[in-house]
Amino acid sequence: MLSEVLGVNWDKAFRASPYWLRFELGGEILRNTKQPVPRFIQAFSRAQTVANKLFSQSTLITAVLSACAESHNDLYAPSADPFSSLKSLGFQSEVPWCSWSAPFDPDDEESIQLNWRAVDLSDMLMRDTLIWTSIVYEMAIDP
Repeated sequence: MLSEVLGVNWDKAFRASPYWLRFELGGEILRNTKQPVPRFIQAFSRAQTVANKLFSQSTLITAVLSACAESHNDLYAPSADPFSSLKSLGFQSEVPWCSWSAPFDPDDEESIQLNWRAVDLSDMLMRDTLIWTSIVYEMAIDP
């Protein structure tokens, strides 16, 4: 996607694209939550494998990131500035191609307001950092 298609209605272009993907990272091997570290490793490995295959020929990858406008109220990832927190984890990207605020679901009147950024994600290390944070958000890992 080019930056001019991104913005408040980016999700419509995204969902209309034949190239979007959502998949389940849990699985048949480690279905339970009693083995959080092996399950996390399995999920991360699967996500890396899928990303490597899907994007091996790509010269430009765009990530659309969102953060709740009131992220400090987020039970799983409380932070006053989630984009800054992401940076503290080693995620580095150039200035976002574009930034905007919009509800998660524009068709739902009660949808929460989110801050969005579209960034270049061509660097595999940055891609893996986002994969890691996405899995940790869904599957909390504690020492």
